[in-house]
Parts: sequence; C-alpha cells; structure tokens
Amino acid sequence: MHIPGGQRIAYDIGTHNTAERARFRITMIYSLVRPRTRLIRFSETRCNMKFLRAVAVASGLLIALLVPANLFAMGMGHNVVRSKDKGPYHLVLRIGLAEKMGGINGEQMLGGKMARCSMKMTMSQRANSGMGTGKCNHHVELHVYKRASNAVVEHASVHIRLYCITRKMNIYVPIMTMMAPKSGMKDYHYGNNVHTPNALFDVFVRVDGVKAEFKNVRLR
Repeated sequence: MHIPGGQRIAYDIGTHNTAERARFRITMIYSLVRPRTRLIRFSETRCNMKFLRAVAVASGLLIALLVPANLFAMGMGHNVVRSKDKGPYHLVLRIGLAEKMGGINGEQMLGGKMARCSMKMTMSQRANSGMGTGKCNHHVELHVYKRASNAVVEHASVHIRLYCITRKMNIYVPIMTMMAPKSGMKDYHYGNNVHTPNALFDVFVRVDGVKAEFKNVRLR
C-alpha cells in the first residue's frame, strides 16, 4: 500500500501455538522522501489472556450499548419455561414479556376472561395500581397435553396463581384460551397478560382438579 508522503505501514500479525498467550508482531516502516530510510521495529509484543478477555468484555459492552434493549427482548422470547408431569397431564409453563392480544399478529383469543392489566397504562391505573393491575409486563401461559398421546387438551378447567415470595401476595391469572396466529391449535394454551413485580414466585396451577406447582420462578 502506498501512502502519500512516503509513509508505509505493514502489519504482520501471528499467533503463538499455545492457548495461554497470543503474539502480535507489528512492523512499522517509515520511509523518508530522501534515499535513506529509518526502520522502527516492534517485535514479539505479547499480551496474555487477561488482556484478550478484557477486549472481549469491552466489545460485549459496546454491543449492549448500541443495540436497542427491545431487540434483545424480542430475541429472548419466553424467559421462563418449566414442565412437569402430573396425573394424566404433561404441563408446560411459559412466562415471558407481555404479548399483544388480538389483531393479525397478536395472540388469537378463543374465549375466557380479559386481563386486569392493560398494554397502555392510564393515569387512574397508575395511581391505583396494585398486584396484578397496572401496565401488563408479563405473559403467563400453561400448555396442557395428555401424557399418553401428547395430544393438546382443550376446554379444560384451568386456574393459575402466582405467589410472590418477596411480598407475600397472590396474583391470579384471568384465564383466557388462546393460540399463536401462525401455529394454530397445536399452540392452544391457557393464561393471560399480567402485571407483576420483578421478584421470585411460586406458581400454582390446577387442571380439572389436578394440582401442580412450580417453585422458585424468577421473573425479570
């Protein structure tokens, strides 16, 4: 590469054959316009693995600052997935970010109770918000399957209660049956959007009289 003014920089970068250290060989050649040249050579510049780790951490922090937080949330999807076999059922509990209900891209509501929270919180809701009310921030859903055939169980009598261990209070999920628009009935599940604090919960469910619990569920 020719640089105006007679300056030329070349990099010769290599790596050592051990995992403990990396070797960078940098050669800088500074050529004067006059015939004589001056060579400045920096060789065998070594950096240990701690330096490389620091570079990796700094790169990760830079990405976290540049990429919007909601982009990470979209990629995360459900941040809690628990499953349990109880009686004749295989139960799958999923809790993630609040989801849009209805419309083309939202959860398709098949029947049941509306959420007590709302996607857009009004001034009165903000003033009177309590456990389970206010702006929706989590989506709780329970998928129920028959253990014998793995078939989706529809039209069951389902109850879901979230017990906040930190505040010692209950949040009852208004049960709506729904499905994802692109998945159809194979995604048939029970649940709703709720407003919860970021805390530790025990989740208690009941399906047609069969009880199950999911302990120490951390919601963020």
